[in-house]
Amino acid sequence: GGNLIEDAPGVMGVKVTDANGYGVKIVEGSVFDTNDTQVARFYTSIFGLGKFNFNPKAGIEYVAKIKFDDGSTKTTKIQKPSKVGISFTVKSVNNDQFVISLTTNVATKEIINEKQFYLLVHKDGHANRIPITFPKNKLYVSKVLNKEVLTKGMNILTLFNPDGRPIAERLIFNYADLLDAELEISKLSTASDSLNIQVKLLDTAKALQNLSVSVLPGNTISYNQKNSIYSTFYLKPYVKGFIENPKYYFKDVTPKKEKDLDLLLMTQGWSRYDWTNIFKGAPNRFFEFENGIDLEGSIYNKGVTSNDKLLVSFPDNRSRYLDILDNRFLIQRNFPVKGETLEFTLIRENRKLAKVNIDLNIRLGGIPNEIETTWKEKADFIDDNDSEDVIVPSITYADNTINLNEVTVIEEKLKTTVKKNTLIPKYLSRKMTEVTENLEFSLPYVTDIIRSRGYNVLEGLQFGSTSRVIIRSIIPSSFLGGNTYPIPIIY
Repeated sequence: GGNLIEDAPGVMGVKVTDANGYGVKIVEGSVFDTNDTQVARFYTSIFGLGKFNFNPKAGIEYVAKIKFDDGSTKTTKIQKPSKVGISFTVKSVNNDQFVISLTTNVATKEIINEKQFYLLVHKDGHANRIPITFPKNKLYVSKVLNKEVLTKGMNILTLFNPDGRPIAERLIFNYADLLDAELEISKLSTASDSLNIQVKLLDTAKALQNLSVSVLPGNTISYNQKNSIYSTFYLKPYVKGFIENPKYYFKDVTPKKEKDLDLLLMTQGWSRYDWTNIFKGAPNRFFEFENGIDLEGSIYNKGVTSNDKLLVSFPDNRSRYLDILDNRFLIQRNFPVKGETLEFTLIRENRKLAKVNIDLNIRLGGIPNEIETTWKEKADFIDDNDSEDVIVPSITYADNTINLNEVTVIEEKLKTTVKKNTLIPKYLSRKMTEVTENLEFSLPYVTDIIRSRGYNVLEGLQFGSTSRVIIRSIIPSSFLGGNTYPIPIIY
């Protein structure tokens, strides 16, 4: 569980590595107290991992002496135990049950009394919460749990104190129903550059199986992966530290390999699940979640107003009325299927139906309301439901009011003109639009001004890595009915 407590028996993990971080198997390891009395012995696996039972006493320092294959020895101090805390251990009983044990000391018991702790068994959002309470006058508590509370693969066991703060954590692995059924593969024949193979499923109880195939030359040396599909999906995402030869734990699994994996998880510390970030609150939401595809359309019919409606019919016989604003409409969160057809009908204010000429653009996610943002920068609007009192100046006269004589101010009218631009032809000079503050308020963007002058503006178009805007006239200039549009000139 990560805690070493004075006068509280628990299990201590061992990890012995070389200078490069790879595990080293030792001949023997021993723990001695200040009186040079041996209090524990341990060994390590081929990956340098081991464990031993340990009950550190208050005020006593301990050292570990390690003996290697070449006869050399090394002595290292063991960390000092904490004066208060809870030791947390997990042990498998059989294929169906496991035991969790919590032990503490007298100093801690006086603080926690009989308050309730919680053990959270969780993984990827799936969680079971188990209440745990130390009995009166007892320094330990154990619970036998069925492995049904565990999910397939990795499980994170986090112990929370009565204040809801995580104080210990342990990773355990559940092999139950993890590995797929065995297959029998045989080669039938070889034909030129092809192999005919036969795959036979030995376990017919499972109707659905997942298969993956990797084809390489027989004498290749390039395929020496230390990870397998199982270790990549079931082990690596949950462990913070380095894992030596991860696929070892999933090939030809034996009880010994299960114990080796448990040693690995015990000595890896807390999982990648960072509780500090969780308790900080929800992360900032910088972008809207993309839920389907938004279809933004433009209507080219003459005389269309916001009082008209657009009726759209979907392939599943659903129909919707769409609002029209500035000859544009929006279908949000649509999930189109290849080959499907949408049918549109324009419903005039007088209830008459009309054929509609439209153009559709695709947008991912929601369309931000940029105009509203610009308005807020220009003026502050008062909410009708605003609880704050609005102070209105009094228009009543006080007793000491002084009446002034009438004053008339005369001034010549100032004319606002646009400076002549020599780059603009004379025949276009009268068609220029001066961008005043009022115009900027009502039409915040250049594209809004162009659109208000009778052009269709398509924005947010992606061509490869380049964003483009297409501007074209709504009315064709060809009398022959073709698609020739006058080209607007932008300065």
